Amino acid sequence: MNDKERREHQRLLDLWAEGGTMNAIQMAAKLYECRDAARSLLGAHYKRDMDLWALAIKGVADADKCSGLAAANKIAREADGFGAIVVLAAYVEMAEPKVLMNEQQRGAIAYELTKRLVIDMPTARAAVDAALKP
Repeated sequence: MNDKERREHQRLLDLWAEGGTMNAIQMAAKLYECRDAARSLLGAHYKRDMDLWALAIKGVADADKCSGLAAANKIAREADGFGAIVVLAAYVEMAEPKVLMNEQQRGAIAYELTKRLVIDMPTARAAVDAALKP
């Protein structure tokens, strides 16, 4: 990670920690970028590393009585470069639903979730639940 990327990464972490102006869609996009980068670079070790970091995130969340995102943010702030990306990727894997679904359901969820995130964050979960109903 070069200095410019490191500064951008730190800026994003600071925004998340402060509840800054980054909107939910921008945050989700950056988290998915972290996941994609980690998946690409870790290759066959990806699942193993994600499982290990998920345990660490859960441990910090339980110890600090905070959300998974807050715990991942705390760990990522202490990590440097690729380590921070891997931690945030593990959070994405933890937070992403593991429900088996078809492409039509996946598309409906993506559309509804994006629409709801733009309009009203609290209704996002209800939109996902509604899209999963047969």
